[in-house]
Amino acid sequence: MMLQEQQSFQGTEQQPGLTFKEISPNWAERLGQQKQLPFPFSITWLRWYSEIICSSKCIVGEAHGFTSFYLLSCKECKSFCVKFMYLFMLHSYSRLDKNKNLFVKHWNEKHTPHRYLLLETKR
Repeated sequence: MMLQEQQSFQGTEQQPGLTFKEISPNWAERLGQQKQLPFPFSITWLRWYSEIICSSKCIVGEAHGFTSFYLLSCKECKSFCVKFMYLFMLHSYSRLDKNKNLFVKHWNEKHTPHRYLLLETKR
């Protein structure tokens, strides 16, 4: 009986999800390098700000292939987009990092299977 339970448990193991670096590589590199946000109104801050307020270039937009279609198709992604912008404006790296982790969880639960299907069809 114990062996049978172990086999059925092993059969239901889930594959690990994608990382933030795999979902939004450009933003992962930016946010991972410094572990802090650029000084407000610096050249770097202004460049990042111009992208984070653009729905197709922000963290969520990059994850969706640099498109803003998600604004119509996924309410949670739209919410993450707004929250990333808000936290960037507040200059709160720690809260932005927490939101990033929640976004990765959401992405892996709701969007990863679709991404794998898209990759398969492109081959």
